[in-house]
Amino acid sequence: MKKQTWILIIVAVILLVVYFISRTGAPVKRVADYFVEIDSALVNKVEIHHDTVDVVLEKRGEGWWVTSPVEYPANPKFGEDLAGKVADLKIENLITEQAEKQDIFEVTDSAGITVTVHAAKQSPKTFIMGKVSENYRHTYMRMVDSDKIYLVKGVFKSYFTRRVKDWRDKTICEYEREDFRGFVLEYPGKSMELAIVDTGWVAKVGTEEFAANQSIVDRLVNMAHNIQAFDFADDLDTEKYDFTKPAFQLKATTSTDEFTLRLLPEDEEAKKYIVEKEGALTHFVIYESTAKALMKDFDEFRPVEDEDKSESPGIRK
Repeated sequence: MKKQTWILIIVAVILLVVYFISRTGAPVKRVADYFVEIDSALVNKVEIHHDTVDVVLEKRGEGWWVTSPVEYPANPKFGEDLAGKVADLKIENLITEQAEKQDIFEVTDSAGITVTVHAAKQSPKTFIMGKVSENYRHTYMRMVDSDKIYLVKGVFKSYFTRRVKDWRDKTICEYEREDFRGFVLEYPGKSMELAIVDTGWVAKVGTEEFAANQSIVDRLVNMAHNIQAFDFADDLDTEKYDFTKPAFQLKATTSTDEFTLRLLPEDEEAKKYIVEKEGALTHFVIYESTAKALMKDFDEFRPVEDEDKSESPGIRK
């Protein structure tokens, strides 16, 4: 084969490689740096905008709050985690500086997730998070005032597009199991008290007292010590849901304070329950299974016949 032919073949191969790189977005420059130059300890506000989410989180004192579209304490884990994730975004490669390729990598205002990070003593930083790489280990990103598109280590889309309700703190109550000292379970027209006496629990229904079944009390405590909502009922129709006449009410006394929960079924099917907690900023929604774990039948607390009565406080009428 003639020398000139070989040269043409080599040139063609080089051109094909260049074409392949330009089409696939393969790295054109190796870099090693953090994508957002910011101190996570100074981050005090993060704005996230996308067609599926529009939320603002701000630090207030030691905690984080969702401040738009609602004002409510944020999940404490997510607040600090969010600031850390932004500060730890590490660049793998510079992909391209060609603005016309922003659509390909979904780093446009309309296709991407726009994130603005505020930090004390620093100017706000805004970037656009685009699509995930083909190996699902990286994400394409660019700063909003730059055409440079970077390949950043990690996949973050599901994190930054979480629903507003999932940024909020869904905790209804949270205590240590050992904190509980007493309960009052109330249904329309009847109630039962539970209290610790010495080392055991005693139940009282009307004038009757009996040693409570410890395993059932334990189940109640296990549920009551950490109740999480799965949704919120911010604009509740108080005419439809009258919490002066709850289907069930639970009063709990702990070593530090007291709390009261009132429950009403969301509808006739009662697959979900609305919860009112005294002093809370909103109403909560819980699943039927959570509600039923609190709504014990009084007879469940009676001791089983084969229990060792010598270890219980006994029955007193």
